[in-house]
Amino acid sequence: MSDKLTKENHMKLINELEKHIGNVNKERLIVIAGHPGSGKTILASSICLAFVYQGLKCLYVSFQEPKEKFLDETAGVGLELEKYEKIGLFRFLKLPVVTDGSSLNQIINIINKEVANYSPRVVAIDSISSMLKTLSADIEIRGYLQNYFYELQKMVKGPVILIAELPFGMETIELGNIEFVSDVFLILKHRITRGLLERFMEIRKVRGHELTVAEIPFSIRSKTGISLLSPPILSEISEVEEFVEMPCEILRSNIPQIHKSTLIYYEYPAKFRPWVPSICIALLGLHAYNTLKPILFITYKYPRNVVQLAFKHVIERSTGCKECADLIVSKLIIEPINPYAYSLTELNALENELVDKFDPGMIITHDVGILMNSTKNIEDYMHLLQNQIFYFKRKGIMMARLASRITPYVSKLNKAISDLVMEVKCTNECLDYDIYIWTRFNDPILLKSNELRECIKEATYKVVNIMKSKHSSRLDQRG
Repeated sequence: MSDKLTKENHMKLINELEKHIGNVNKERLIVIAGHPGSGKTILASSICLAFVYQGLKCLYVSFQEPKEKFLDETAGVGLELEKYEKIGLFRFLKLPVVTDGSSLNQIINIINKEVANYSPRVVAIDSISSMLKTLSADIEIRGYLQNYFYELQKMVKGPVILIAELPFGMETIELGNIEFVSDVFLILKHRITRGLLERFMEIRKVRGHELTVAEIPFSIRSKTGISLLSPPILSEISEVEEFVEMPCEILRSNIPQIHKSTLIYYEYPAKFRPWVPSICIALLGLHAYNTLKPILFITYKYPRNVVQLAFKHVIERSTGCKECADLIVSKLIIEPINPYAYSLTELNALENELVDKFDPGMIITHDVGILMNSTKNIEDYMHLLQNQIFYFKRKGIMMARLASRITPYVSKLNKAISDLVMEVKCTNECLDYDIYIWTRFNDPILLKSNELRECIKEATYKVVNIMKSKHSSRLDQRG
């Protein structure tokens, strides 16, 4: 992954985090608690990296793991801190575990000296749990330690991040008055659903900032780190004020134009699965963006080559043009994903990551009926889906969700959230089909299968001509 994309991913995390806890650059005491392996070190390191990107120094104090292990583990999730250590913007300080009041004074003197000499703008201490446990019997020393952490932020003129371990099976921890004097208190939690890991960030306390969301799903991805799946602020989202006309006459005469950020839902009977409408949807996306952007086709059902062959078969049969089929398929990025290998939050994060990576004009997901009927909690799924839809609308991406009709309830949910619905109905004992199409604020229309095939033919030639025109234009510029 490029340095630019890595930086964009981590600054995106910080921007999302700041929506919920306020500016991380201020003098604040931030406590990050969580179970082992919940992502505490990664989150603290990500905040450090946000300062480093601004040319400000970060001091990371560890009582647990050695520097080599820390740098290796953080590099695995895209946090290349070793590179910044070499230019003096990051420093790792390994200290022995505190055993009594005397060793505590020695540790504090070392940290103070390091802060004075290095002048960091953010300090992370990992972890304070063993320290507090060792000193649990001495209330006076614990109070002194808590006051020290609070004053440390004034010394660094920036945030101090304290990491605390949360014992397995517990969602609370005895931190004494640190929880009360902290400005931000976060708890990272995970639970097992369908045998898969789901992660959540609980925002227990934020001082001086309006707290509206108490729990946010998140994911930890290799090479990209933490992705917060927080709900977008609705007032910040609006339809992309760009329209596209339909790519064939039969659709233009009934639905003249749609937004570029339209959400399409295409549903077909489970026993009858025509590919023609799905090819028509992809052509609509390519036409909308004049083929400047690819189509990201995510399938939960078929291998890559099966999708490619299906597209080629339908286009060749409709147009008799093999070159057209090859050109159209070349604009598809096909990503097969086993939905049973990921929790809902991990799957959502993976899809968002693919969109950020390929920057498509349209994303098509097939077959979402499998996914929706596999989850035990449809409300959690709809919560994540609606936030993802808002995210794609904000980016101006057209989205199409393809599904076999299994249950009326799932069907109604999908139709309710969509802007344009295409529903296949069997005719002639399912040897043929009709397709009902309706958009918001318009009357539904009925198309026969032969009319849709003619649409495929017209749209294919239109898209191919655009592609050839752009190719010729590039050749002329090179000449």
